[in-house]
Amino acid sequence: KARERGLAPLTDLHLRPGFHPLEIAQDTSKLAAWLDANRPDIVHVHNSHDHLIGVLAVRRAARRPVLVRTNHKGAPLPRGRGNRWLMKQADAYMSFSKTGLAEDIRRFRLNAAACSVIHTAVDLALFDPAKADRAAGRSALGLAPEHIAFGIVARIQRHRKWHELLAGFKQAHARNPMLRL
Repeated sequence: KARERGLAPLTDLHLRPGFHPLEIAQDTSKLAAWLDANRPDIVHVHNSHDHLIGVLAVRRAARRPVLVRTNHKGAPLPRGRGNRWLMKQADAYMSFSKTGLAEDIRRFRLNAAACSVIHTAVDLALFDPAKADRAAGRSALGLAPEHIAFGIVARIQRHRKWHELLAGFKQAHARNPMLRL
């Protein structure tokens, strides 16, 4: 998608989670060189590992871009010396959770003026259970009144163990054929 929009993504960085000093040094050098060659205004990082590489590269760059960290998990970042140091290096911080953001501001003594909540793109009022026409919704899904329905909303990724969900559902459905996933 980046290439379709005329952007050239960096694809030769390791960015492997965990502490791999040689890879971190190599990634830092490559990113710092890219920053010097391209002079972006913002470096946006999303987890502790790329935050570390971003901090180290930004510090080495001839012209220091703004470093922005986003927490996508909705929960506050874990306490610890590493996160405490990383968060002090961020110029701005964003979170998808108002309460998580408030806790991170308190926990890491962040400048609240440089922090913001990313509001959901979903109009939650459309999914207010109090206003839902449950019968119409069940009918649209082909569910009879006697069916017991449950579901999950998430991106499908291996680490989320979808196979276990499906295997568990198969066992439960064998015991109660009214279950629907």
